[in-house]
Order: sequence, then structure tokens, then C-alpha cells
Amino acid sequence: GARDVAHCARDLVNDAADTPGLPAEVDALPPPGRLRALGIDPGTKRIGVAVGAVGVATPLRTIQRTKDIPGDFRRLAGLADEYEVDVVVVGLPVSLDGQQRAAAQRALREVEMLRRCLNVPVFTYDERLTTVTAERSLDQLNMTGRNRRAVVDAVAASVILQGWLDRRAHLALTEQGSFDAERSR
Repeated sequence: GARDVAHCARDLVNDAADTPGLPAEVDALPPPGRLRALGIDPGTKRIGVAVGAVGVATPLRTIQRTKDIPGDFRRLAGLADEYEVDVVVVGLPVSLDGQQRAAAQRALREVEMLRRCLNVPVFTYDERLTTVTAERSLDQLNMTGRNRRAVVDAVAASVILQGWLDRRAHLALTEQGSFDAERSR
């Protein structure tokens, strides 16, 4: 659910102070098979959005950025409410050498805004090469021009979200396997 997004966005824009990290644990989320998630690929001109349920991420839409930051975040909060998500996953554009440069810092500021404005946990996921993966997928579909630009960010958001969902499912299986091994001793 959304909190007062306009208020949250104003606070973040006007307040450069660091916000403490999210205290919620991944363990508090529903199991991977029941988890509903929203994936976000935050670009400077567009925001790609994907939705995930039953472990599968699907491109949803691309939101054109405006100069109305609170309005952009109200739209994201509205999607989180509409799809009744348990978690939001935001792609973190880490450079290939692992550094968090300007784009990553911008994304982290937006993550903090989302954490303040949503009633669900917001996590980041390393999005290195996700746009390349999305572009290759669209190449296979022979998509070009305007149609391609309209969907590439949403496809990239689905690649980000699918990576996060797969990792979470893998960790859940690994933990269950450890639990089963301990129990059989």
C-alpha cells in the first residue's frame, strides 16, 4: 500500500539526510510461490515496471518520467496497490567494475523514497547487463523503433525482477535442504 506519496517525495527532495536501511527481513515475506512483487527499472527518462507472481516476472508497462517526482511515485504506488504486491524490487545500476556511480546513487535515493512511501519492503537488485538481456530478447522478436523503445524498460524490469525471484527461490530451497539435512541426522 501507499502512504502519502506527495508528502514522502517532498520530504526526500527537501531532505538530503541519509535514511537508515530497511529493517524488514526477507524471511518475513510470503514463500516464493505465493509472493507478489513489483519490479522497477529506474531510468532518467523512463521507468520500466514489471509484475511477478508465482515466481514468474512479466513486463507490465513503461512510465514516462515527468518533472513531477511525487506524481511519478504516486503512479508507482498506485501500481503496487493495484497488484497487491508484497515487495518492490528496484534495479540498482552498478557499473561493471562493481562501483556505485551517479546512476546507482540516484537509484538509491529513489529506493529510500519508495521505502518511506510504501507499506511494503523495497529491495535492490544488481541490474548489470539487464538492459542488454532485454535488448537481445527484443532482437529475437524483431522489434524495432518506437515499439521497441516503448517496451525495453519494462522488459528490463522483468529481467531484474526475475533475477531477484529466482535468487530468492534458490535461497529458500537451499535453506530447506539444510533444514532437511539437519533433521535427518
